Amino acid sequence: IEGTMAKKVTNDMVSFIKGIARRRGRNAAWAEKAVRESVSLTAEEALKENVIDTVATNLDDLFAKINGRVIEGKGKLELDKNHIKFIKENLRTRVLKAISDPNIAYILLMIGLAGLYFELSNPGVVFPGVVGAIALILAFYSMQTLPFNITGILLILLAVIFFILELKITSHGLLSFAGLLTLVLAWQVVLPTVLTVSGFFVVLTTLVVRAHARQPHTGAEGLVGETGIVRKIRGGQGKVMVHGELWQAEFQEEAKVGDKVRVVEVRNLVVMVERVA
Repeated sequence: IEGTMAKKVTNDMVSFIKGIARRRGRNAAWAEKAVRESVSLTAEEALKENVIDTVATNLDDLFAKINGRVIEGKGKLELDKNHIKFIKENLRTRVLKAISDPNIAYILLMIGLAGLYFELSNPGVVFPGVVGAIALILAFYSMQTLPFNITGILLILLAVIFFILELKITSHGLLSFAGLLTLVLAWQVVLPTVLTVSGFFVVLTTLVVRAHARQPHTGAEGLVGETGIVRKIRGGQGKVMVHGELWQAEFQEEAKVGDKVRVVEVRNLVVMVERVA
């Protein structure tokens, strides 16, 4: 804030803090300097300037110094140090405290999206979907306890969309690059997380491309190039045993029962074979 508005805000804060200081018997002059000049004090200096009540070295010392003190409008403090009860954090509190961290929230979000994508790509696997759903729920809980930037969230989601499209569309890596760039723009995250998630999708993309390029090993397409044994033949037609299965066959040249043949084509579940010398 600059100009006249800055002066108005500063004066308002000065009058507010001076009113509190006078009401509580504090050093109003120092309170004004704290606002106007951003001054600060050590504990001992604050005690000397009448900014605080006392300085205690430990819990027992604190009890000794404030026990019996009268608090205006509240009454008298009657403290018994023998009845101190320490409340430890339970497991639920520790877990929620741990995930209420921006970096943890981001990691959970990416794990959740990756898990759901695997489950949708391979229905029935179950485990990635369960882990992804739990991670997303924890991520949403973490985000509701944190101030987050909606632009950053949208950039992350856009990056995931780019990575998924890379698996479906041949872009020669351009979509993956766009996804990496989008993740970097959403720089509310740590570099290791970006690298980990990016590496995950790069490896996944590589595996998918290899799977598409690899020759089929199952179904009718996987029979082309495989060899088998003639089990029955009559008039250029018969049956051959390939991969432990009996297939209806058409022979492109003369053969007899027991000959070794190679599949050259598959038409309507009928294999076209040629004899192997």
